[in-house]
Amino acid sequence: FGWRYKDDGVERIDDAANAREGRFYIRLDGGEQVHQGTDATGDLLPNATRGGETYRVTAWMRSDSPGARGNIMTRFRSQQYGTHDDGTFAVQASGFALSPKWKRYVHTSTAEPGVWTTFHYLAAESGVVEIDDVSVEYISSETRD
Repeated sequence: FGWRYKDDGVERIDDAANAREGRFYIRLDGGEQVHQGTDATGDLLPNATRGGETYRVTAWMRSDSPGARGNIMTRFRSQQYGTHDDGTFAVQASGFALSPKWKRYVHTSTAEPGVWTTFHYLAAESGVVEIDDVSVEYISSETRD
């Protein structure tokens, strides 16, 4: 329930028999998305990334729509409000062709220096997309392989 609904059409489905995990999952029509913002350094202290900080978003998705595509995306923002669309590093996305069965999809993104906030998005590029069991993992640049 921590994901912010960008569009009013996003549906939260209460269906334990068909959910991947628990009782609820979300359903997005083509073009709809949800997002969640988080501290870019993972320590909840007022500081920016040094560069190389990595984030892994894992989501289970499915779709009965022919040709459906889901998307997991990360946007980066500096300290100045409203700057998440600036810079060549601003958006990193992974698109996936979906099938009717729940399948795990992984998106990895890496920050440049000066990032204060990350926004992770789950989106339906096309078709009706169902999403469940989402996790966001922060990997410090010091612990990366």
